[in-house]
Amino acid sequence: MFSGKGVLVSSQTQKKKKINRIKNTFIFFFIIAGITSGLYSAPRYKEITISNVLISGNEVIEKNIIENKVWSNLSGNKYFFFPNKNIFLYPKEIIVQSIKDISPYVLSANVSFNDFNSINVEVVERKPYALYCGGDYKSEDDGECFFLDDKAFVFDEAPKFSGNTFVRYFSTTSEPYIGKVFSDTILFQTLSRFIDNLKEKGLIAISVHIVSPDEILFYLDTGSKLIISEKTDYNKVIRYIIDVMDSPDFKGKDEDGKLNVSYIDFRFGNKIFYRP
Repeated sequence: MFSGKGVLVSSQTQKKKKINRIKNTFIFFFIIAGITSGLYSAPRYKEITISNVLISGNEVIEKNIIENKVWSNLSGNKYFFFPNKNIFLYPKEIIVQSIKDISPYVLSANVSFNDFNSINVEVVERKPYALYCGGDYKSEDDGECFFLDDKAFVFDEAPKFSGNTFVRYFSTTSEPYIGKVFSDTILFQTLSRFIDNLKEKGLIAISVHIVSPDEILFYLDTGSKLIISEKTDYNKVIRYIIDVMDSPDFKGKDEDGKLNVSYIDFRFGNKIFYRP
């Protein structure tokens, strides 16, 4: 026979187990709710929320345009949960790219931590180095020109300039448009160095016409023209110019000793051709 006492003990044990399961369930959900609440609240503490954006380096791009781009990327949440304004979670790379997309004027951008409530946004803008003025050479300062940086990148329309503030480049290639390069960067930088070397010798190039790889024309402020090719030894040309200008037999100088010829052609090795 079964004891009534044993049945009572078994029933009480089961009841206690049931109560414990309920309590554990409540505790579990309480813990989950606490964790969830903490995960939601902690990233939103004002002590670690971005409330200020410090912008520097911009001269052409208006500050408010940059600010609007930054704040638009700081709005909303990451993964639908974590706020983008959190100083530890803000989308740095996205902000950088959005600033670079504002205008071809923007060369680079950097976003960095300033304090727990602010970030630094440093913008580097392209600097005008020269002008690109189309495929057809013009001796006058007319027609549409574009600003070039030191890597031949076209980044903005240029206003009209009086004098020879910037060297003007012309090329027979297809018309470039803003956001592209008009010439091979290495060639452009080589030609730029050559112009600097000419200037050191008192010869001021005001424009360059790249007709083809075998014909590059440099127009000087005196009205003279130098002709070279991509294969020309530019350093040798400088030495030739010095020798030619110092030669008493050279008839291509004016009374002040300045170069005064129609052209000098340096494309044929040691042979130099010129027309007075």
